Amino acid sequence: MALFNPELSNKFSNTLLNITVILGTIALSSCTPTVSTSTIQMQLPGQTVQVKGKVITVAPMINQVAYEVQDSDGSIWVMSQKQPPRLDTEISTIGKVKFESIQVEGQEIAERYILEN
Repeated sequence: MALFNPELSNKFSNTLLNITVILGTIALSSCTPTVSTSTIQMQLPGQTVQVKGKVITVAPMINQVAYEVQDSDGSIWVMSQKQPPRLDTEISTIGKVKFESIQVEGQEIAERYILEN
């Protein structure tokens, strides 16, 4: 009786390879892309994004907070129900792109922002 079975070893190697490929695919697909603030204007509403930048404005509201994050390309507002970040701190946040359009004196004002996860 042989202690080493090449056929069994090949099956084990193929199974291990398949598991590695599946786990790698899951890991890559779950990564949230980091985008610049200027490209958020082209993102589809509902898409999850990550933004990194400096907090330049904090606006507390009832039951939530809005804060503005600035990077080298511009800035974007983030709505959150978490504790607001401190002014002038570098942060990274993940959220869904949202779109609001309102009419003011006959003109449409459209804005994209991030709703923090």
